[in-house]
Amino acid sequence: MSFAVLGVKGIPAYIRILQDTGQDTLINSPQSMLNIYSIHSNIHIESRAVNALLALLIVGLTVAAAYRAPMWRWFSAAAAGPLLIVPHCYLYDGTLLLLPLWLAMFHSNVKSTRVAGLILAFPFLYFSS
Repeated sequence: MSFAVLGVKGIPAYIRILQDTGQDTLINSPQSMLNIYSIHSNIHIESRAVNALLALLIVGLTVAAAYRAPMWRWFSAAAAGPLLIVPHCYLYDGTLLLLPLWLAMFHSNVKSTRVAGLILAFPFLYFSS
């Protein structure tokens, strides 16, 4: 799909973007990524056991959220769960969560879910930097 969008001439340009070390927005430290690894990186705990435990917790929560759920909640869980587990989740990957947040805001019957979706959809992180 990416090749179809970029075309043959776009591949070298994409490679140049990835190799450009002057782009701080593409190169994040583990402490600022949107995944479970940023939690223990911020408190300076490097443990495979902690990684495995957090990953299992996310898998369990994702399955529990999607089990017998309406389509909007199933889709939201399926979109958020993998982003929390992969070790290379950058801030721009968080845009994949915009549709699930909108779905939570407009389809949930629980007021706190709608408010949480609104708060998380507002880009506070980008205003702070």
